[in-house]
Amino acid sequence: MKAWNVYLEGKIIDTVFYDEDIDAEEVKEGLVDHDGYNPGIIVKVEPINPYLIEKTEEPIKCPNCAGEVTAQDILFNDGVETKKFKCDICGFKYSETWKFQKWEPDE
Repeated sequence: MKAWNVYLEGKIIDTVFYDEDIDAEEVKEGLVDHDGYNPGIIVKVEPINPYLIEKTEEPIKCPNCAGEVTAQDILFNDGVETKKFKCDICGFKYSETWKFQKWEPDE
């Protein structure tokens, strides 16, 4: 899946997910024709930080019962990434939020 930010009048209004092989024109067409978005939207691929994806693949132990905690939901919005986690055994929940100022490494 690939995340796409949806912009209207320069502001991000949504983040949507499509298969990897779908291009920007198809994303916009689907959002406007099928979902009723304003035809003035602009769609851009949401960059994903590979370090954070790698980090979430490691098993996380629950601080409550030592069960395994898994990611339930990952949200991207305007440079902010929020991950919601839940313990498979006791149901303990928590979230992590990351705000990125810049996606490229400093030179």
